[in-house]
Amino acid sequence: MKQSYIRIGGSIVIGILFVVSAMYLAEQSEKSGVDSVAVAVTTGKSLRTFIPVTDSVYSGVPDWQAALVRTEPLVVTYEPTTQEFVSDGTLSERFGLDFFKSTIRSKYYGPFGSDVETIMERLIDEALVDIEPDFYSVRDLQINPDTSRSAIRDYGNQLAQIILRYPLEGNPETVVLHDTVVRNDEQKLRELEPILLAYRGLANDIIQTPVPRTYVQEHLNMANTYFALAHSVEAMKLSFEDPLASFIRLKTYDEDVRAMLKSLADIYQKLIDEDRIQFGEEDTFTKLMSTIIR
Repeated sequence: MKQSYIRIGGSIVIGILFVVSAMYLAEQSEKSGVDSVAVAVTTGKSLRTFIPVTDSVYSGVPDWQAALVRTEPLVVTYEPTTQEFVSDGTLSERFGLDFFKSTIRSKYYGPFGSDVETIMERLIDEALVDIEPDFYSVRDLQINPDTSRSAIRDYGNQLAQIILRYPLEGNPETVVLHDTVVRNDEQKLRELEPILLAYRGLANDIIQTPVPRTYVQEHLNMANTYFALAHSVEAMKLSFEDPLASFIRLKTYDEDVRAMLKSLADIYQKLIDEDRIQFGEEDTFTKLMSTIIR
């Protein structure tokens, strides 16, 4: 009971002290002449600018709003087209479409999809197969069962005569293509035409020449190498129309050239070293060899 009185008495004393302190502070404030409420005054520019609303024609609609109102109806005409997408049939276009679809599909598969490099390699391999020419086969040959030395000698002269018939003069095809790209001159591609005709003529005439039975493989290789080179030059002519076809064929061009040189070397080796065919000065084969040596 005594502790309760002590708590009550302490609370009364603390309350009296608060009241006395407040009265003292109020008295000091009146003496100093300072208001208890401070007013903040800014001298800077207003954050908002008043825009007067005018109605010059007294229509009840502000001028700025009237300027946005159209008096005539807005008519939108739409002419549907029935024209469908027409492909130009180039390898470049097909490659681009396949690359786009493959990339979208790969992103859909998330972490299980292929990366861009893998997609590019796959599409280039497919393009190589797509533009691969239909090479000659044994069925296209005229096989001569006569394998006598005189028949083989005649065969060597016939091949030499075909090669001399189509001299490859002027700049090589790779030089023509390089100058065309560097100068951005499509007209220079015309210089490829005689080269293309020469390769086509070589392939066509060789495949139509009767071949001794023992020379079938070497003969077929030679015809196909010239046919492949003709195909490469034909692709080079499309450098502006179908650049991807030219690029991909260039990947195999060096290999085609080496194969052509090897086919000539194989024929020579078999004629001279294996069958030991003797060619005289009057033979076309000898004239071809002298031309090559010069």
